[in-house]
Parts: sequence; structure tokens; C-alpha cells
Amino acid sequence: MSVSIAHLHDLAVLYLGLAYGADADLDSAEMQEIVARLYKWQPNRDPAMLQHVLREASMTYFNNPSRERLETIIDTLGNALDSDTRSTILEDLVGIAEADGQVVDLERDYIAHLRRAWTDQAA
Repeated sequence: MSVSIAHLHDLAVLYLGLAYGADADLDSAEMQEIVARLYKWQPNRDPAMLQHVLREASMTYFNNPSRERLETIIDTLGNALDSDTRSTILEDLVGIAEADGQVVDLERDYIAHLRRAWTDQAA
């Protein structure tokens, strides 16, 4: 399973939103998990390209972490990706949340919000 580079960028922003947005701390274990999950979506890409995508996503997230921006990304991915791909993304988010050994309420809420948004779009 793979996604386009544009969607990979949006995934990276979502993943950063979960990892950083819940507790304003980007743990190294979370960052390693984000990189591993992104690589899974583009396994044949040069790792330097994936690092570039992650840097771009970081700039997007840290320069404009508005809820409105994240909602736009959620809608875009929800409309563009099939239900199996969206389910895999939700699994990725759970893995990222668990990476630092502690899943906080805001991370659970973030994942539940995405699940609801994508379920509503599919209906």
C-alpha cells in the first residue's frame, strides 16, 4: 500500500499533530515511529526524499498548527483515500501514540476525532 507524496506530506502533518500536539513534546521514540510509519507508505523511495517530506511537514505544522489546517488535511485525506488506507493510518496513529510508552487522553481524543470524521465522510 502506498500514498502519493502530497498525501505523505499530509500524513506527516497528522502524525506530528498527534505526537507533538497532545503534550507539546516530540519524544525521540515518537519521531522514530513517525519516520518508520512514513517509510512504510513509500518503501521504494530514497530515504532522503522521505526526510525532505518530513522536514516540509514539520515546517507546515510548526508554522501553522491551527485546528483549521488539521481539519482541512483530515477532510482531504478522508476524501482521497479508501477505507482500508484510512484504517491503516488510524493504526499508525495508535502506534505513534504508544511509542513513548504513554498514551495520553489528548492522543486518544485525536485518534477518536479522526475515526469519527472519516466515518462521517464515508456515510
